[in-house]
Amino acid sequence: MEAEKAQTAARLAAGVAHEVRNPLNILGTGIELFSADPAVSGDETNSVILAEMRDAIHRADRSSVPSWTARKTRLSNFKNVTSMRW
Repeated sequence: MEAEKAQTAARLAAGVAHEVRNPLNILGTGIELFSADPAVSGDETNSVILAEMRDAIHRADRSSVPSWTARKTRLSNFKNVTSMRW
């Protein structure tokens, strides 16, 4: 019974992490596009803001998954999460 609860908690954590990471990836892609534009990234203030945004995304990404959830467990349990209704 405890193993089943742990497995359910891991699946839930993987699902939450996935839902958090999708928008983070979209934001990160936007930041990279802006960074590639010399009109945007050529300005020192914009460069600082883009760097701060990048750092914030990395911090949010690291904190989106509990440290007790191993990467292998997250990935293997994610297959089961995709069929769950939220």
